[in-house]
Amino acid sequence: MLINKARGRLAAAMLATAASAWGSTALAECSYQVTNNWGSGFTAAIRITNTQTSSINDWQVSWTYENNTLVNAWNANVSGNYTATNMGWNGSLTSGQSVEFGLQGTTTGGVVEIPLLTGNVCNSNTSSSSSSSTSSASSSSSSSGAAAVNLAGIANASTSYVSAWETLAAVNDGNTPANSNDKSNGAYGNWNNPNSIQWVQYDWPQNYTLSSTQIYWFDDNGGVLVPDVAYIEYWSNGTWVKVGDVPRQENTFNTLNLNNIVTNRLRVSISNTLQSTGILEWRVEGTEPSGSSSSSSSSSSSSSTSSSSGGPEQCDAYVWPEYEPNLNYDFRQDYADINPEEFEVFLGCDPSQVAGVKTSGWYAFIWGHNRNPAITDEDIDRVLANLNEDMAYARGEMGWPPDKLPQEGYYSNVYLYGSGLCTDNAANTERGGWQSSIAGYPMVLLSYYPVITPSERGGITHEAIHTIMASMGNKAAWFNEGGNTWLQMNMEASRVGDYGVGFLDGAPFLAPHMPIENYSGWLQDGSFGGPNAEGVHRELNGQQIATWRDYLGGHQYNSVFSHFLAQYVSSGANAWIWKNGPYNHILASLAAGLGDDQTRHLIMQYRARQAMVDFGPWTNGFKQPINNNWQRTIGAEETAAGKWMEPEPHQLTFYAATSQEGNTLIPAQNTLPGWSGANQIPLQVTGNKVRVDFEPFGNNMRLQLAYRAQDGSAVYSQPIESGEACLTLEKTPKNGVVVAIVSNTDYTYAGDETRKQKYDYRVHIQEGVSGTASLYSKHYE
Repeated sequence: MLINKARGRLAAAMLATAASAWGSTALAECSYQVTNNWGSGFTAAIRITNTQTSSINDWQVSWTYENNTLVNAWNANVSGNYTATNMGWNGSLTSGQSVEFGLQGTTTGGVVEIPLLTGNVCNSNTSSSSSSSTSSASSSSSSSGAAAVNLAGIANASTSYVSAWETLAAVNDGNTPANSNDKSNGAYGNWNNPNSIQWVQYDWPQNYTLSSTQIYWFDDNGGVLVPDVAYIEYWSNGTWVKVGDVPRQENTFNTLNLNNIVTNRLRVSISNTLQSTGILEWRVEGTEPSGSSSSSSSSSSSSSTSSSSGGPEQCDAYVWPEYEPNLNYDFRQDYADINPEEFEVFLGCDPSQVAGVKTSGWYAFIWGHNRNPAITDEDIDRVLANLNEDMAYARGEMGWPPDKLPQEGYYSNVYLYGSGLCTDNAANTERGGWQSSIAGYPMVLLSYYPVITPSERGGITHEAIHTIMASMGNKAAWFNEGGNTWLQMNMEASRVGDYGVGFLDGAPFLAPHMPIENYSGWLQDGSFGGPNAEGVHRELNGQQIATWRDYLGGHQYNSVFSHFLAQYVSSGANAWIWKNGPYNHILASLAAGLGDDQTRHLIMQYRARQAMVDFGPWTNGFKQPINNNWQRTIGAEETAAGKWMEPEPHQLTFYAATSQEGNTLIPAQNTLPGWSGANQIPLQVTGNKVRVDFEPFGNNMRLQLAYRAQDGSAVYSQPIESGEACLTLEKTPKNGVVVAIVSNTDYTYAGDETRKQKYDYRVHIQEGVSGTASLYSKHYE
């Protein structure tokens, strides 16, 4: 890495002249740093650091090349050959403050120059400390027959995880290890991640033709072992394509032929079923493709070197379009002819077990000979009256169907648990209430306690709603719960104008990296529960232990996504899923009705509105459980039988932690989005426009900017799949914060691979952003 420093030190006699030309001039240290060099091209950064006590207000830096040519620049206005001036947002530097802008160029003969820097803040008498750099490419000609060289040294390395005491930089430092436990030059390792796929990735600023790769595995005979799974993938047309499996031998380089693939990204994925894995050195042999230009990069790479400003339309506030078709369905048209006066009683049990039946309206209450004496006939009458009132509203006003029994001419049944019926063998003092079934008919099963307790009305109605959903077919377990609570809340809002929600409705807001279709939330191992609780159930000595975390373990009971569908797709969208959705999984069913593009758009809209808590009349209701659990520290929940493992404590917030390298934001690996999950990054903004460049590493990713304005409105940018996102700040953002929402938009669940997948990315700051804002301030308010 070569740096030329030009430190401005004008003599005192020159200060008066300088002041008349430039106003209150402050002197600075200006440095030129080559950040990447691939022989035929390079990237560089110029950094200006104010070394004086007074401020700099506007800066200018000039330089020339003899044989290099500039093809791109960012975070500065560049003209001529070459003069850079500040953007509107980075011209002021207080004492000790720095600003940096980037360059991309081509070489002649493979030599990257280190030019002399001059300008209003850099000393024109300062000379370069070095005039050339060592090219990592071969000195042979650029013809198609050029010899292959190791391109690892000019690649940017990234990883899914690296242990704090190891170093990713070791993989491409050019070292030849003596053996697989030779850590004299450092090592990459991912302990403690046994039996999990971890990856290391190389990114280049342009395409190369790759002929082969060689990997020297790290094995310390303890917690890090040679992998038993290792394969190479390359990036092509927006997706990862597998090349082949890498040999897995100790104490040697393991070679895989890459068959002259052309790409700018390569990834190795590794796993060991017993321990973690690691790499000492990873070489990639290749050449520049014949006829390629170093100034052009792969179309699949969303380079951070774009200097173009977003046009007016691209930067305008975005208005979400309507969905077509709107998936609206109303069940009232299906069951208009049912007459409860014609109902019969379906006992389900042997008549000898039945001690009594009471009917009213659409419902029958059935008990056996061991009825708890605390239950009065008035209690039974109250339960039946409440059910008739609540479910009549669900059918008549909300457009939902009855359960299966009335559809076939019978009363809907409530059975008394513990009373000696065929439904159970429990004592009449046990407590509980469930939706169950008998002879294929869904029904409500209640113990004595909810029957004698008036405040249990909502719980009984909840189970009655479950009988409706159980009668309609097989839909994912999480949706049976969340869709149920949504319907019950909408009944209350419609009847009495109460837009209150449940305490678990804060969960998807406070951990948005969790998938939409998710049972039991973010599990203790860092994966997610599947739509039907896949990965959740584990036992110890025949008893279930907790695999979930505090609070988030109840994620399936949240109603947020169902509220979103009813508010922004159609009031009957949830009913459409039950009636016409062809799949068990909800997002796939929506895609059957909306198509691929609209479904991905829907996921992005949901995540963006979630970031702003922008849900129409439900907005204030959702804020209550969010605020009640804001900054709550969670860990592993525990059942009587114990817990699975102990994850690191996590503090609940909307916002994803990031680290910053130059102008690049790198998300924390532990909260990367799962499938259909999101990260929300708060950006502190200056000026009247925000531009960032989005570089997704996984498939089907999108980014959108959004903010709460001072007038309380939510403002959104055009969502993008990669490249530049831009938003003109026509309204003033509250707290000076704009949020970058990064979402995966996958809607197909394919088992454990989907459930455990995380999606990485980078966000490159381009304009109007001074850094990230606080993770624990409520930027949605």
